[in-house]
Amino acid sequence: MKLNLHTHTRWSDGVLTFEHLVERSKAAGLEYLVVADHDRTKAWSSQNLADVRPSINDGISIAPGGILTSGNLVIPTGMEGTCHFRKKTLHILGLFIEQPKDQFAEYLEHIFRFRWERAIKISSKLGWDFMYEVMPVVGYGVPSRLHFGYLFFEQEPLKKHPNPNIKCGRDAMDIYIHPKSQYYISFNANWIYSAKKMINTILEYGGVPIWAHPDRTCNQTGLDIITTYEKLKSYAKGKPFGMEVEKLDQLQTMLDTYALVTVGNDFHCYPYDPVDRNLTVQITDNSIAQRVIQTLFQARDEVRRVL
Repeated sequence: MKLNLHTHTRWSDGVLTFEHLVERSKAAGLEYLVVADHDRTKAWSSQNLADVRPSINDGISIAPGGILTSGNLVIPTGMEGTCHFRKKTLHILGLFIEQPKDQFAEYLEHIFRFRWERAIKISSKLGWDFMYEVMPVVGYGVPSRLHFGYLFFEQEPLKKHPNPNIKCGRDAMDIYIHPKSQYYISFNANWIYSAKKMINTILEYGGVPIWAHPDRTCNQTGLDIITTYEKLKSYAKGKPFGMEVEKLDQLQTMLDTYALVTVGNDFHCYPYDPVDRNLTVQITDNSIAQRVIQTLFQARDEVRRVL
């Protein structure tokens, strides 16, 4: 089975537009695609779907239960929510989530503005002209360190001695805008949701909360995966909670251990990602792939039964 349950578009910090991502996914033979932009659901808002429908082959339809379809491609709705866990930034995917409203919508708008303010401060530290150098790259998206990484990546070939380790925007981000660099601006603010609040808010909106890129979180907190998972799962209070698997050779073990897992590679597309980070994530054992999808949809049904 070919799928990818964690991708990004230009509505946050991806390279592709929503419609281009959908078309590329269909051309590659994906069966399932999740667009999980950072703290935004604009890509699959009713307004954007109306705008892009004419440019998508087979069109795009909205089915009940947080699902879009285009041809044979199933597109569960999604978002990657920013929150805090042990004073570190944590990301929780919300799959099958409904469009946010009220306080949650205000929170996401606040995050959006905060990211712009943060980007302006980073630009100032770099001595870059925010309006003319940074904004054209961000467009209508959400400014992130990855945008700055891309700009550094573009500059690298112009140097007398280019860094051979910089082969994409993500490499440059890790070298120049890492958390201990002089240009880094902390994502700390007292109003940012805790992991507990984010998980429960996703559940309230009909979504299935999934802990994104767990290895990255554990590297930051120093905790092991099992301890972190159990703590995060406890916040869901018996409701579904899952974990993302990025290394396919661990999928069988992770599925047997944690039952509810998803498979994705945080796809942003080259030149932001490495060239070999392909849109297609392929699970060669179809029985395992079917278990992943079946348990995910069962979790969605369980969450929505109590709404």
